[in-house]
Amino acid sequence: MEFRLLGDVEVAIGGKVGIPRRRERLLLAVLLLDQGRSVSAERLIDLLWDGVAPPTAAASLRSHVSRLRAVLPDLAITRQDAGYRVEVDPDTVDAHRFQRLVREAAGEPAERRSVILAEALALWRGPALADVAPESVRSRLCSGLEELRLSALEQRLAADLDLGRDLVAELTELVSAHPIRERFVEYLMVALHRAGRQADALRLFESTRRVLAEDLGVDPGPGLREAHEQILRADTQPTESTRNTLPASPGGFTGRVGELAAVVTSDSLVVAIDGMAGVGKTALALRAAHDLADRYPDGLLYLDLHAHTAGRGPVSPTTALASLLRAMGVSPERIPPSLDDRAAAWRAEVHAKRVLMVLDNAEGVDQVLPLLPGGPGTFAIVTSRRRLGALRDAGHVSLTVLPEREAVALFDAAAPGRHDPDAVEDVVALCGRLPLAIRIAAARLRDRPSWDVRHLADRLRAERERGGRATDAVSAAFALSYEQLSAEHQHMFRRLSAMPGNDVDAYAAAALAGIPAADAGDLLEDLLDVHLVEQRGPGRYSQHDLLCGYAGALVSAADRTAAVDRLIDYYLEMTDRARVVISPTGTPKVERDTAVGPLLCDDFAAMAWCDAERANVLAAIRAARGAAVCGLARNLVGYFIRGFHLDDGITAHVAAVSAARTLGDADAELLSVLNLGVLHWRGDDYGSAITCAERALELTRLVGDARREVACLNRIGLFRLSLGEYTKAAEATAAALSLAKAVDDVREEGVALWISSGVDLLTGASDTAYRKALRALEIDRELGDRHGICETLIRLGSTCAELGRHAEGKRCLVEAVDVAREITDLHAEAAALIELGAVNRLMGALGEGTTAVQNAMRTLSMIRQPGLLAAAHRVRGDILFDQGRPQEAAVHHRAAVKHARSIGNKLELARAFDGLAADLSATGDRNGAARQRAAARELYSWMGIRDEVDANHRLVV
Repeated sequence: MEFRLLGDVEVAIGGKVGIPRRRERLLLAVLLLDQGRSVSAERLIDLLWDGVAPPTAAASLRSHVSRLRAVLPDLAITRQDAGYRVEVDPDTVDAHRFQRLVREAAGEPAERRSVILAEALALWRGPALADVAPESVRSRLCSGLEELRLSALEQRLAADLDLGRDLVAELTELVSAHPIRERFVEYLMVALHRAGRQADALRLFESTRRVLAEDLGVDPGPGLREAHEQILRADTQPTESTRNTLPASPGGFTGRVGELAAVVTSDSLVVAIDGMAGVGKTALALRAAHDLADRYPDGLLYLDLHAHTAGRGPVSPTTALASLLRAMGVSPERIPPSLDDRAAAWRAEVHAKRVLMVLDNAEGVDQVLPLLPGGPGTFAIVTSRRRLGALRDAGHVSLTVLPEREAVALFDAAAPGRHDPDAVEDVVALCGRLPLAIRIAAARLRDRPSWDVRHLADRLRAERERGGRATDAVSAAFALSYEQLSAEHQHMFRRLSAMPGNDVDAYAAAALAGIPAADAGDLLEDLLDVHLVEQRGPGRYSQHDLLCGYAGALVSAADRTAAVDRLIDYYLEMTDRARVVISPTGTPKVERDTAVGPLLCDDFAAMAWCDAERANVLAAIRAARGAAVCGLARNLVGYFIRGFHLDDGITAHVAAVSAARTLGDADAELLSVLNLGVLHWRGDDYGSAITCAERALELTRLVGDARREVACLNRIGLFRLSLGEYTKAAEATAAALSLAKAVDDVREEGVALWISSGVDLLTGASDTAYRKALRALEIDRELGDRHGICETLIRLGSTCAELGRHAEGKRCLVEAVDVAREITDLHAEAAALIELGAVNRLMGALGEGTTAVQNAMRTLSMIRQPGLLAAAHRVRGDILFDQGRPQEAAVHHRAAVKHARSIGNKLELARAFDGLAADLSATGDRNGAARQRAAARELYSWMGIRDEVDANHRLVV
């Protein structure tokens, strides 16, 4: 018996078996799709009658089951758990056979992969369940299968492109059917280019770019952009340039022939290399990665997981995923906060891509598993000091010390010359045949022309036996090199072991050592020459964990503490300099003047310095004590918000709150708690933001600081306004406004007026909202606060629209967009563009409205802001509704519902429900419209504001 669901539903037993009733064929298909599992009667009824079941549906279902049993007596349809179940060999169902073949193709060579996927795709005779289910039911049952079909087709096309096959005709047809499926477009561009049709490929890119912008409000993805750039360069190589963060291939790599072959030829998607410290795990992994690089055109990624780095803990999976996403070009603003969401984003980012990862220095399986996307195109090489046996289906390569012949070859490669073979054997034996120790010993010989290998062996032996104590081979090699350094080099080498972060530049190293930066740079380069430091990027230096441990043992606790304190002083000064540039409304406050660092002459330089040092400063915060923790966190809050590094900002400020409490410094605690609230608010976590602001308010009253009490009241009002608690927001801002006037705090008075105008606007007092917004704008202009000017112009624009003064509102919003772009505030720019789109819609300028919202969506593609995404989709849906396209409008209104619900934004959720109600009503779904409308009314009632929709379903902005 064979069951065919990928097309018309058919049953074949020798010949075709006729099942005349459509509903019974659909019943059979549903049971087969879930073969081996019970499908509840409730779900079957819902699917068979498409959500509109008659009172007799349960009885009719039993009749359909009876007739199916009569037509197919050899198929056991059993009653189970208030439902029905069938159990068959999955390979007799084409849908299950298709899925098995797609899984089998993963990881196969291109030719074999193409054959298997072609066989799988040949099972499709048309849309799944084509003759038995309406589109709404097919969407529920088969959307995953349809998406897997397209994914399998993409993978087969990629394999065929790798094999050099001509795909222009096939891809042209596919792009015509799927014009915004970017992989199809990308592959057709490549195929056209290879066929000598460069102009056609470029025209295809431009037409696709216009379609994406007009229909979805987004720009082409990285694959399309890379293909376009390569065609412009007349590059005939694969479609995407590699995102490459691999360090250079280790020079002088010798031996490990069998182990290297085991990694390079592995059929597994993961290979774990284990072995003791210094045995050459990283060198082998990097050599293998470079040998495999040509097979992975979409990405070559390296990540140190720091399982054994002195002075810091292992990298968490959450942090590691953020690093991998950034390495693939995902902007920090688009990286979600939670581990699960980051893992999902990582899987989506590398889906159907060919990416190689080196995950170096892993602590264990739990650290590694979330980083493995499991896609057929990815390959991961993991190194660890312990065997990661729990990595299922992984290949394993265990390294021991080098065989003597390979150890000798490594030494000869690292120190070329004619050497006494017996002496070389002694040296490598004294180095324990460990590659790291051999390289360092060879470097010492290379730098001492008067030495020969026998002398080097004698020195190593004497070092191991010095003072009657046994010294391991690696330490002996380190000691020999260390003792040949000048006092200045030794001092720098020891102090580097105190660095709490990943690496240092010359300025930070100078702070650690307490010397001028120019001297530090020269010393670092000298240490690099003798392999006592590593360089993984221009001007950035680090120590191997074994070297760090050795150097750390030579430093007293007092000297280590002093070095770290100097580094923290340096970071305090540099972050304060950055703060003044990034947040120019702040008052300069240089807490230390002893450090010398790079010039942060403008916003770009300040942000770039913070980007380069972010991980190191966060490590310094973990290592710091007391007021320094609070100072570093406070200095960076503007950077965390501007750069959308909200999770790092929250981590830093949680540490600052704890440090302030330990100190008993209520003033420092309230500043840290208030900043923590702002970070939560910017991340759309309104509940946590309110909790922080209320705690800060308690502290202001404890210390008797009325000016900061105003700031706390304003933030409480703002956060409650965002949550939809308008009565409480009004109470807080009224108190803030009164107190601001009493203490003559003009800036916070303007903030209170701005927040209060938002409350008035949403609760129907539009005239009052307009007057308050005008006064707030006057204050912002008097103070020269361009961020405040931008936010208040947005508020004034939406208020004018509510009052019917559309032209004035449009002028305000156009100015707001200009100011936001001048100060590079992406959040404000997107908000202004969304409101501009809404005002244009109310003026009947639907084309201009569409352009504004599409520009907002492009901006939002760079930042993670569900609240603004909800608003953008809602306004885009409203415009489409006005254009007479309710079905397309419904897509955007549903997206708005999803984003608003994800953060509990009740106002946007109510507005999205209203828009969706209008769409459903226009398409004849009156029951659905009534449900959406009732949900909107309930939310408006909860918020205590008027019902926002008029008779024409034109939402008030």
